[in-house]
Amino acid sequence: SLEVLTKSLADLEYKFRIVLNKVDQLDSTVDFARAYGTLGWSLSKVIRRKDIPWIYTICNAGFDGTDRAKRGNLPLDAFSASRRDVVAEVFSAKERRYDNAVTTLERILREVEMIATILRVLRRRAARRLLWASTIALASVGVPCAFAPWLFQDVPQLVVALPAALPLLGAACMALLRAHMRRFQRMQARPHNLDDVFRQDYRRFFIHDEGEDLVARWALVRPKITTMLEVTPNLAFLPTVAEWETRRIQAVLATDVWYLRQLA
Repeated sequence: SLEVLTKSLADLEYKFRIVLNKVDQLDSTVDFARAYGTLGWSLSKVIRRKDIPWIYTICNAGFDGTDRAKRGNLPLDAFSASRRDVVAEVFSAKERRYDNAVTTLERILREVEMIATILRVLRRRAARRLLWASTIALASVGVPCAFAPWLFQDVPQLVVALPAALPLLGAACMALLRAHMRRFQRMQARPHNLDDVFRQDYRRFFIHDEGEDLVARWALVRPKITTMLEVTPNLAFLPTVAEWETRRIQAVLATDVWYLRQLA
């Protein structure tokens, strides 16, 4: 059912083969087309790709002691050949396991690279905002304090009380600064803002195509980034991965992972 497909096969690629068995029980090509189309439609709802996985259409004619070769107009010989392909796929399960391990490694590396890139952009934004807000706060307190002795020189009581008021002014500015940065960090963690950061930073990949793989990967990565931002006390001081390290990940994906896939 569609519920089983949704809960069992979501986000799976390269890791399973689909078998449409007992097609010899169908009476005509119309029934076969209806069954095949229903299966393909159900798969398209949970696998957001242009191409659905390969579907093996097989039959068990000859195993039940009945001869259905003359019934209907289905190419049972071709279905028998598909059955041999399924048997070959079963015997190649060990090699496929190695390939799946390489695919999992590649997926994790690409997710790490995307998380590191987006967090680096967010931290840079937060650091710039912190610098801007700190400058405004210092100017708001420092400039009046610098001119206060000259402005209130005729009121010596205020000039004497000014040094005592500086700690209070500083504490108030720090409280406002922290509140402003917390609000800024909450805004950065909103889904629409994260989507804007993703589209802006990866816009060069959308020039020649729709970036379907990137969008699908981003759908998996965004909740993880949101969780990280929720537990981060200060985004401006968040430890990030350097750009040369993300370039190293890209080099590993281009060379080492490719070599491992050849071995698998």
